[in-house]
Amino acid sequence: MRNGIKNRMNTGGALVILVILVVAMSLFAVLAIQSSLNEKKLSLKTKEGIENYYMLDAEAERVYAKIDGIVVKSEDIAEKLNEYKEFKDATADGDVKVEISDIEYEGEFPTLVKYSVVKGEKSLNVEVGIIGRKTAINRWSTKTKSDNLEYELEITD
Repeated sequence: MRNGIKNRMNTGGALVILVILVVAMSLFAVLAIQSSLNEKKLSLKTKEGIENYYMLDAEAERVYAKIDGIVVKSEDIAEKLNEYKEFKDATADGDVKVEISDIEYEGEFPTLVKYSVVKGEKSLNVEVGIIGRKTAINRWSTKTKSDNLEYELEITD
């Protein structure tokens, strides 16, 4: 009689341990699935950010090449830069917009061109220095606006 009661107690204790083990394993499985879903969301957001950056970068490079071409080849650099500014302000290529915000002059000669390539809340800001017939990039930075916050990251060579 005593052996029968002992066996039932061992079975009950093992069953409780088994239930606790199954619940714990289920909890870890749910946490692992949630973690992988969060990683997937993060990777998709990172992919989108990288694609947007390189789209803005390519357009900024095209604008820089055009400005460099104007400086190297034009007789009246100031007039051609103003014409290009007016042209870019009037046109937008799809959802990417180029805004030439400022052309600074020293006398009659332009010395600095500032422009931004914008897509949604993200922008790539560039400052091009002009010395004689040569151009150089003084500043290349990204800016992201989100709600009431604004983040800026300067990109260096």
